[in-house]
Amino acid sequence: GETWQGWLTVTFTVPIVKFQVITLFASSGDRYLLVYYLTETNHFVVGRWNLTTEDPFEAQTITSNVLDFAVDRNYIDDTASQRVFAVYKKDDNSLYSARTNAGTYGFDWVDETLINSNRGQIDVAYGNNGSVYAVMVSDVTGSMYVRVNDSYNDPASWSGSDLLENGVDRESLLPSISAERSSINIDNVIVVASSRGAGSTGKYNI
Repeated sequence: GETWQGWLTVTFTVPIVKFQVITLFASSGDRYLLVYYLTETNHFVVGRWNLTTEDPFEAQTITSNVLDFAVDRNYIDDTASQRVFAVYKKDDNSLYSARTNAGTYGFDWVDETLINSNRGQIDVAYGNNGSVYAVMVSDVTGSMYVRVNDSYNDPASWSGSDLLENGVDRESLLPSISAERSSINIDNVIVVASSRGAGSTGKYNI
């Protein structure tokens, strides 16, 4: 990682406001580099390279009217069995979750489902054995919450909201979530956010 050189160039026809990179690597199956991105015209898109066959870059629109997103994947040791999971905010101020099926290599998104209204500033982390953790901040109260899905973003498997910080007490911005990748009942999950006392004009702490 100390020496860099140009590799591939892709030209976009509209400005891109957010990128997130996912790699599909395992001991078996084709290897992929996936680039999820949000256009200035609010299209949530995935582009990918097959690093094994060196096929040309290809792209697919996941959905439209999107304001923000976060993605992660599972870690089965065969890329044909790996899935990608997303939570994204649309311009109706609601959060939705979706997922890919195994064998689609980051394409062909299914099972879009509404999980919350009036929340944003989202991040997602995959744990193990189907566990997906999502952190979010209320647009109304400023409170920070986590929700858990224990079955690979299955629409019916989202837990209720677990309050992390009350917006009455703390102002939290841009949380990030990571998981240890243990079983769901013993997994260690950490949330990092910029935070300060509610009503404060001072600096934010981590």
